[in-house]
Amino acid sequence: MSRAIKYLLNSGLSRGWGAWLEMAAMEHELVQMLRKGLSFILFHKEAPAFAGWRHFVVVKKDAERGWGMIGRALKYLKHHELARCLNAWRSTFAEETRKEGSLRRALGHFVHRELSVGWSTWAAEAAEGVRLGELLYNCLRTIVLQRESLALRGWKHAHRQRVRKLNAMAHAFRHLRNQKLSAGWGTWVAKTARRGGAMHQLLSRSMHFLLNHELSRCGTSGSPRGPSSSASVPPSAAASATSSSASARAAGTRGPLARTRQGRRFASCAAA
Repeated sequence: MSRAIKYLLNSGLSRGWGAWLEMAAMEHELVQMLRKGLSFILFHKEAPAFAGWRHFVVVKKDAERGWGMIGRALKYLKHHELARCLNAWRSTFAEETRKEGSLRRALGHFVHRELSVGWSTWAAEAAEGVRLGELLYNCLRTIVLQRESLALRGWKHAHRQRVRKLNAMAHAFRHLRNQKLSAGWGTWVAKTARRGGAMHQLLSRSMHFLLNHELSRCGTSGSPRGPSSSASVPPSAAASATSSSASARAAGTRGPLARTRQGRRFASCAAA
C-alpha cells in the first residue's frame, strides 16, 4: 500500500528509475556479447577446441545418463519383486505420513483452539486487506494512467480488428488461389450433407421399425387389400348416379329454376 502511494506521488522518478534499470541491463548484455566475440576473435584456435570439448562433455553426460537409465531398468527387471515391495512401502509410508500430519494439525487446533480461531480470523482479515489493497492500487493506477489505459485498449481493439481482417484476406486469397479445389470441396460437402441426411432418416425409420415391430405388423395386417374401389360400388349407388345424370341432362333443357330444384333434390338424395 505504501509502495503504491509512493509510486503515485513520485511517478516521474519511478518511470526514470525503471528506464535506467532497463538501459543498464541492455548495456550489460551488450558488453557481455562484445566480450565473448572479442575473446573468440583473439583466441580463435582455442575457441573451437573449447567448443568441441564442451560438446564432448555434454554428449558424454547424456550417454552416462542413458546408460544409467538402462542399468536401472535392468535392475528393476532382475529384482522386480523387491522393486514392487519398495514401491508399495513408499506409497504406504507417504500415506501414513500424510495421515500423521493431518492428525497432528487437528490435535494442535483442538489443544490451542483459541489461538487457532484468532489465527484464522487474522488470516482472513489479512487476505481481505490484500485484496482491497490490490483493488485500490488498480483503481489509482487506472486514474493516474488514464490516457495510457485508453491508448492500450484502443491498440488492443485495433490489433484484434487487424488480425481478423488479415485472417479474412488470407482465407479469401487461399480460396482464389485454389478455386477449383474449393469448388470441389464445397460440392463434396453438400453431397455428403444430403447423403448424410437421407442415411439418417433411413436409419431412424429402421430403428423405429425394429423398436415397434409388433405395431408395424398390426398396421400392415390391418390395411385394406381387397379389390378396387370402383368394383366395390353397390348396384343401388350406380343406379342413383345414372338417374342423377339423367335428371341433370333434363334440367339442362329447362330453366334455371328447374336446374336449381334438381340440384337441391340431388343434394338431398346424396346427403340421405
